[in-house]
Amino acid sequence: MPNIMIKFKRILMRHMRDSISFILYIFMVWKKRKGVVTLVYHSVDRVDPSKDQYRLNITPERFEGHLKIISKSKDDIRITFDDGYGNNFENAFPLLRKYGCAAIIFIITDFVDGKISSRKFCGKDLELRPLSWEEIKIMDNSGITFGSHSKTHTALAALSRDAIRAELSDSKERIEASLGHAIDSFAYPIGSRRSFNATVAEVAAETGYRYIYTNITGINRDNGKNNFSLRRVRIYSEDGPLKLKMKIRGAYDWVDAFLH
Repeated sequence: MPNIMIKFKRILMRHMRDSISFILYIFMVWKKRKGVVTLVYHSVDRVDPSKDQYRLNITPERFEGHLKIISKSKDDIRITFDDGYGNNFENAFPLLRKYGCAAIIFIITDFVDGKISSRKFCGKDLELRPLSWEEIKIMDNSGITFGSHSKTHTALAALSRDAIRAELSDSKERIEASLGHAIDSFAYPIGSRRSFNATVAEVAAETGYRYIYTNITGINRDNGKNNFSLRRVRIYSEDGPLKLKMKIRGAYDWVDAFLH
């Protein structure tokens, strides 16, 4: 009974959030946003929804529907993926090429190297294979950009400075050695306000990263002032065409500010 009540409350809160956001969208729909909207996806596949605890997976059909909207939009929209799932190559990559869309994929190097399972960050029931380095090289040679999502996907704010440096530098060096060229972008694991701090940003700068992405919803101005806390719009399994348009327009930007 307690678990059922928790699920019910979550569903209720989600509906309330969506209702408020829809009302805001009505007033925003005709207003062009000034800045860059960066979307964050994870898995693109057909999986059992009951196993997708964090609603990280989107079906290829739904992803293609998103790309149809993104490719025709007059807004500045950028696409990112976190973690580095094999289905990014199998399912997302062909669709990105079909619609002429670029993307950045932030990979967890210990995941790609087979040292940790996707269950660590997807929930205990969702087992997804990682990208192979060969697949990463193929996409890299075809215009897909790669960045680091750390070595082990650990909340960095809880670590010592030396441990933070290892997560950032080891992953960067591993990717650069495999691709044969430098990378300069990083996405904080988890990405909420509590998952990183000024120390993490300092170490990232020392390690050679120039662009660092959060999972805090919002838009980014191209002024170079927030390159170490770039905002992204989270995409979930249930996000259909209307909800994508709402998120691009900024109708959900209030959620993180309200929770904070």
